Amino acid sequence: MLVGWCYFYANELERQLKDEFDIWRDQSKLDVNDDIFGFMAQIANCDIVVIVLTRGYVESQNCMLEMSYLVSQEDWENKAMVLVPDNSLYTSEKREETINRWNCKRECVKSNSVGGSYHKMEFERLTLICENVEEFLNTVAKRKNPSQIAVVNEIIKMSKRDRQPEQVLLKKGEEFVADFLKKAVVLI
Repeated sequence: MLVGWCYFYANELERQLKDEFDIWRDQSKLDVNDDIFGFMAQIANCDIVVIVLTRGYVESQNCMLEMSYLVSQEDWENKAMVLVPDNSLYTSEKREETINRWNCKRECVKSNSVGGSYHKMEFERLTLICENVEEFLNTVAKRKNPSQIAVVNEIIKMSKRDRQPEQVLLKKGEEFVADFLKKAVVLI
């Protein structure tokens, strides 16, 4: 029953946030035959990423690829909020089990491949997961596990932060480039 509860958790988060934010969730954004990998790559462009980390998540190749795209971004720790409804995922045994599971899958594909493009692509995907899973799980294990209410409040707080200093810097940068181009034209 935990799986159903986790879907409820994600659905409830989406319901609470959808009026204020543009929510990108595969369940509600993708249609039949849409490119899941293109969708996953878009995660890197999101301001805030909420992961509901469950046993099903760490066992799903698509979910772990989403995680890999996220972790490959330098700022991932700043924009990712991870909710862990199942506290057993915090144990070192479960982290080790998850890491070993993905390494074994990769080695199995590597040793059983006949050289086809499918096997090569599958091996590359599994390698991406293996390269990022340990960092991700260790980072999650060091964090406080927020409640759903805390996540909603934090997202709202982050969205309302003052962005004026960033806009001032952008304006100064645009002015500098415009001045530089004017001077460059005069020199030519």
